Amino acid sequence: MRFSLLQIGAALGLAASVSASSPGRSVFERAEQLRAKAPIIEKREIGKPFEHPRLQKRASPYLNNVTEKFWVNGSALPDVNFNVGESYAGLLPISSAANETRELFFWFFPSTNPNATDEIAIWFNGGPGCSSLSGLLTENGPFTWEAGTLEPVQNSYTWVNLTNMLWVEQPVGVGFSQGVPNITNEVELGLEFIGFYKQFVDAFNLHNWKVYLTGESYAGFYVPYIADAFINAADTVYYNLKGIAINDPIIGDETAQQQAVIVPFVDYWENVIYLNETFLQQIHDRADQCN
Repeated sequence: MRFSLLQIGAALGLAASVSASSPGRSVFERAEQLRAKAPIIEKREIGKPFEHPRLQKRASPYLNNVTEKFWVNGSALPDVNFNVGESYAGLLPISSAANETRELFFWFFPSTNPNATDEIAIWFNGGPGCSSLSGLLTENGPFTWEAGTLEPVQNSYTWVNLTNMLWVEQPVGVGFSQGVPNITNEVELGLEFIGFYKQFVDAFNLHNWKVYLTGESYAGFYVPYIADAFINAADTVYYNLKGIAINDPIIGDETAQQQAVIVPFVDYWENVIYLNETFLQQIHDRADQCN
């Protein structure tokens, strides 16, 4: 019994000594540190992102030493009360020159579709000068925040469900993009973009991926010229263009577009287009207002 008491006393003395030698670290603090290092176990549906940021980062094939600075915590976006999934956002230069100051802002959302392993779609809004983030936030992104609504909502129709999506603010001078604008035509715009895209491919290791270019409005100019730059580069390691799609595009001048007789066209083909009465009335009201 005496030996056991001596052992207990020695153990208590040692514990007190260790505690005294580590001021400011209570038992609770040490327990919290151990808990932070503990393995994280989380159940999830196939094709759905992990909820915990540490699991998101560890599970991603797109996360590396170069792209880590672009990683977005999908559960910590301001005013968004749900996890938007894995994504990366930031600035990349339009060339590999050491003194390059022109950079384009991008937001990249890897797809939840397990079949989308080697393809990417790039979305462009128009303008010229409109931010492609408007497409992300109000049209085809994983979450939308429409004008007049209190908060963003998840978008069940996001294109991220189908393929890997990249939204880019371009050319230089648009949105969060950086640098002094110095291009004067769409040919130069195409060259500027493929310079950026090469940096993007190298960063995320997307070499030989199939690329699809798409957008709306003035993207009727953007997409063909950027596609032309892809083709002329003759380098499928970086510019493996497989298709383009332009929605409601501007492909002419305003004079031709002003002559479009939209209301008679919609009325004539009503049985084919099949728009509801409320929307048809809105079209007629807008036509009367605009004369």
